[in-house]
Amino acid sequence: MFQPLAVVSSDGPDTGLITGYYEPVIEGSRARTAKNRHPIFGVPDDLLVVDLGA
Repeated sequence: MFQPLAVVSSDGPDTGLITGYYEPVIEGSRARTAKNRHPIFGVPDDLLVVDLGA
């Protein structure tokens, strides 16, 4: 569930930097079932990786 929140400072400017990450939770099974028909083989070729330290 995504829940947006307002971030405010009680002292200082009203601008800043907020970082975070998204880690999906994927349900799966080692055996083929009606619910889990397709295997996950690995990381997709078009995965976007951003170096926030740069």
